[in-house]
Amino acid sequence: MKRKNKQILLSALIFVSVFSAFAQSANTNGEVYFIPTLHGAHQVNSNYNYDSLKAIIARLNPEIIAVEIRSEDLEQDTLYLQKSYPDEMINMKKWFPDAVIVGFDWLGKDIEGKLIPDNYFQKTLVKKLEKQLNQDSLYSDKFALCNSRWKERSKIFRTHSLKQLLESEDGEIVKNYYRCLNIQAQGTPYEPIADFYAERDRHILANIRKIIAQHGNRRIVIVTGDDHYQMLKDSIPHNSIYDKLETENTITISGQVTDFNGNPIDSCTVGLFHEDFSTAYETCSDSEGNYTLKGVEKGSYMAMYALRMKEYPRENAVPEEDMRLEFWAWNVVADRDLTINPRYHKLELYGLNVFKVMGGYNGFFIYFRPMSVTKVISHSKENYLDKKKMEDQNADVSVKPEYLDVKVFADGEPMKINSITPVEEYGGTLSITGYIVQVDAPKTKPDKPYVIFRVEAENREFNEKGENLYFYEIKDYK
Repeated sequence: MKRKNKQILLSALIFVSVFSAFAQSANTNGEVYFIPTLHGAHQVNSNYNYDSLKAIIARLNPEIIAVEIRSEDLEQDTLYLQKSYPDEMINMKKWFPDAVIVGFDWLGKDIEGKLIPDNYFQKTLVKKLEKQLNQDSLYSDKFALCNSRWKERSKIFRTHSLKQLLESEDGEIVKNYYRCLNIQAQGTPYEPIADFYAERDRHILANIRKIIAQHGNRRIVIVTGDDHYQMLKDSIPHNSIYDKLETENTITISGQVTDFNGNPIDSCTVGLFHEDFSTAYETCSDSEGNYTLKGVEKGSYMAMYALRMKEYPRENAVPEEDMRLEFWAWNVVADRDLTINPRYHKLELYGLNVFKVMGGYNGFFIYFRPMSVTKVISHSKENYLDKKKMEDQNADVSVKPEYLDVKVFADGEPMKINSITPVEEYGGTLSITGYIVQVDAPKTKPDKPYVIFRVEAENREFNEKGENLYFYEIKDYK
């Protein structure tokens, strides 16, 4: 049933006595995890948004993902599914193409095995009764008694991480709420509402038990709305999410590698470097450009990079017109699951750094050295294949000021650029042109102990683009 149109009683859960018959143990030698979701609230909850939900499931590495969609609807297109199901359920197939996606929802006996007709829910008896209840002063006040703590739950949905949600009083609020609604509905014209949800829950529980029986020796993640979660966790034996995740001091970094037109880049190496440039973690993107670095130990890393290695000029493995330079993220703070979507082309913004001048105005200075792949390969192949020869010749591979365009973002917020100043960076007898960009301070207060600066640049001389990130840590963040 379409979640955004739920009224006070439109819910996935009524706690009735029928569930006692299903509270028996499931026979499985595999692993079963329940993940409660917030449906539309993921869009406003920065601590438990769609990215963090995806990252948590990725860390569980599921073989089977059960979603709150009817099995007969799973193969329908996105436009059809969006009429009746939450976004996170629809996206599981795209997020986890290697997992088997199965459905467990049930929405009515009259449409079993059939597609959901347009405007189906508005025509059902339950929907008509709910609408009538909202206008019925005799009964609406009785049902309102169940709502005394519901505002607390709304705040939980807007602010809590998954861990905080699981540790909160949300479960008790949900159980008391629906227990109260079930009692109030008995003997009233609105009892069919409770009957429908009780029947829906019976079917959902039975469907999930069947899924576990069919795939019992595999790792199963059951993704369900928070209301259903409160019933299912008490009815089916399962593994604790945090028994698996919290025992490790690790996070997951995931995302999609693309070019600047949004085209996915497959077979791209993505990795993290320690301070000495040794590789800490490394993986490759799949056919859709998606990658996941799992089990990353919490802490700070000097850099993250992304590049399809055969495109690097010194590899000499592709035609010169297909050669590229890498994406970088610097001073990566791995304190939580991160989503980083690298974009790269033919311009590398090496050595990105962000700093403030003590005692200066309330803004930031950003330094980077742009390097053009066109200029790199303009030198002889003998030279660009040999880093030392390029350095000995002090080869100019930077971008001229008149051709450089720069954009800066802080946590996604576009920043006003006050100046762009070319400078010469020297190393002994060698030098390269870098740039210092001065920007205003972000207007939005960060919700974490760092600000992620993103710098986009374009070299108009050769139509080259590049992008870098920098994690600027905030001192004394509270």
